[in-house]
Amino acid sequence: MEPLQLKKLNIIIADDHPIFRNGLKTVLLKINFIDRIFEAENGKEIITIIEQCSINIILTDIEMPEMDGIECTKIVRAKYPDIKIIALTMFDSLKYILELHDAGVHGYLLKNTDLDELTKAIYTIHEGEHYYAKQVLDVLYNGLLKREAFVQETLEFDQITAREIEILKMICEQFTSFEIAEKLFISPKTVERHKENIYIKTGTKNLAGLALLAIKKGYYKIPK
Repeated sequence: MEPLQLKKLNIIIADDHPIFRNGLKTVLLKINFIDRIFEAENGKEIITIIEQCSINIILTDIEMPEMDGIECTKIVRAKYPDIKIIALTMFDSLKYILELHDAGVHGYLLKNTDLDELTKAIYTIHEGEHYYAKQVLDVLYNGLLKREAFVQETLEFDQITAREIEILKMICEQFTSFEIAEKLFISPKTVERHKENIYIKTGTKNLAGLALLAIKKGYYKIPK
């Protein structure tokens, strides 16, 4: 990954286990573009912190007392749409992944993630994209394939260009716009224009929905 040109970010760690929060805080302090780190034991404390401080990203567990991560995500997405939310949990069940996906999380990581993936996820999401751990994507894709509501056969997939298909595959592999631009020798602005066209033509709004349709059309296969 290229050196990050980000402003310093303020992050909330939300988890009801103090030992985990302390350990994660130690890890996050190694990321050079993170400024302040706040801690919360549940969703209610997240809301309180947001009301008092400027927050960029929330790393939240799912099961917490008083208000869980799913309910908190819904509230934050409705009231504070600029704040990015990453689920960071031990749960990789389809039920939780779909509930958080539908609630509007920008990313989903498991607690066994390493520093490199955590750094890339935070960077990618802050840049306006989505990030899901590979294990989570495997569960999510297989689950979404069974949800007929996600499948719209009238989408204009046949109108997608060869260049857009190339970029589509790289989006599904979670390359950032900057990384795609470097690989294809085009500008990041051109990549963004292609991505916008892809989302319009496919009628999708995020990585998971786009990848589902890409799989069904044969443009992308889940990595083994």
